[in-house]
Amino acid sequence: MKQYPMQTSPPEKKSPGGKKGGRIAGEIMSRWRIRGLCFSVPSEMKRILVALLTTIAVLLVALLILLVAGRDVIFTTTDKTPQDTSIPELPVETGEYIATSGSHPFATGREGDVSLPFSDACIVLDKKLMNSARAVLVDLSRGEVIASRKGDERMYPASLTKLMTLIVVVENLAETSSLSDEVTVSEEVYRAMRAEGASGAGLEVGETLTVKSMLYLLILRSDGIAACELARYTAGTEEAFVTLMNHKVASMGLTNTHFANPTGLQDEGNYSTCRDMAAILAYAMDIALCREILTAEKYDAPCTSQGKAFTYFLYNNLLVSMLTEKYPGERPQSVQVIAGKTGYAGGESGYCLATYAVTPDGRAYLCVTSQSESYLNSIQDYITLYNKYVKPAS
Repeated sequence: MKQYPMQTSPPEKKSPGGKKGGRIAGEIMSRWRIRGLCFSVPSEMKRILVALLTTIAVLLVALLILLVAGRDVIFTTTDKTPQDTSIPELPVETGEYIATSGSHPFATGREGDVSLPFSDACIVLDKKLMNSARAVLVDLSRGEVIASRKGDERMYPASLTKLMTLIVVVENLAETSSLSDEVTVSEEVYRAMRAEGASGAGLEVGETLTVKSMLYLLILRSDGIAACELARYTAGTEEAFVTLMNHKVASMGLTNTHFANPTGLQDEGNYSTCRDMAAILAYAMDIALCREILTAEKYDAPCTSQGKAFTYFLYNNLLVSMLTEKYPGERPQSVQVIAGKTGYAGGESGYCLATYAVTPDGRAYLCVTSQSESYLNSIQDYITLYNKYVKPAS
């Protein structure tokens, strides 16, 4: 058999008539063979096809890497819960409380350990009963947790954090008239909260509201800008305010809670448990001003410096309305929910909810859930728990 020297294409064939058409065609055409099939494409087209296939391959590899790296965010489920090892132990900050003048007229909360013990007969909630990964039900008349599912497992509390922000701001007001002090939205805070995608009512740079209006905005609209500006108003900086938050946590005897910011935005140093968050809500409801804000169904804020007025509605009530529209008749039967706070920060926080309810005979109950897949699922959980474990007075 005749051997040809190594080359990138077969030897040229003479075209009919003995002309050099075959050589010329060989220069501008490349011959591909695929499983016995032979076809020719122009060299320029071949280069384009190779470049296109290379680009597609690179994009597919990049997409695969992105999916693997981001799977925890994209495929979050209620079974994927942060373990203690994933949330670092952080020491409570040392230092002195920030001294303020006045008589602290709103510092009426209980002193000392306010943690809620588990009842000796505490019910372990079946996973099949719940949409949420964790939950506690508290009977405040007994001061005990009466039902729990992973109630002491650490979780990311998201905007439930703002319950502690509310407490610390209120307890550090210098005097009653401080509620009329004005707070102006700074560009620094505005840009930071916009970058984080924080929740809020749409405040803009330069808008001025009173401290009282900001407090309502903090709770009723879970406003991140209000949280940061109130923190700066109270302590000078957000970092100093976080120190106050953790001093308060320590004084309340809550050993599984640590805050890293006043907003609840996702941070490994911002963690709590359902049982600790129940204690924080119970403490807030003992302070007259906090109770007034937490139980308000709406609040009309005075006009700001930009000429806008805000009406705040309690998210919890709106969510109950959403649920009853979808599931008529679904609401707690033996209690009336009078206060609540929602929380969601994406990632592993899931949807959180803390509610405070009273019975016709005056008994109070708390329900806190975390890491559900939606607010409606969270509301279904607290309706289930209230209806199943809170019985009418005999």
